Amino acid sequence: GNRSVWASELHNCRAIFLELIGAIDTEMAPEISRNLQQTYGWCLHHLQEATKTGNADTVRSVLRVTEILHNTWVQAVQRWYEEHAESPFSSTER
Repeated sequence: GNRSVWASELHNCRAIFLELIGAIDTEMAPEISRNLQQTYGWCLHHLQEATKTGNADTVRSVLRVTEILHNTWVQAVQRWYEEHAESPFSSTER
């Protein structure tokens, strides 16, 4: 039923955050890395809680944080383009 769909979707969301945590290069920028790990960990914890409780407000809290993260990444990429006049990604990564 809806509960199993809910659990499956939240499982997929948690898997994404686990991938993001695993991709963090802690040597490149230790402080930013630590902050991202903590933020992603917070999201993971709250998604796990939402899976157990079915509380949509908990998911909305994670969504708000995710939107802030998204906007921050967009700004960082825009700044990169402005400063370097080229893509931060090689053509094989696009």
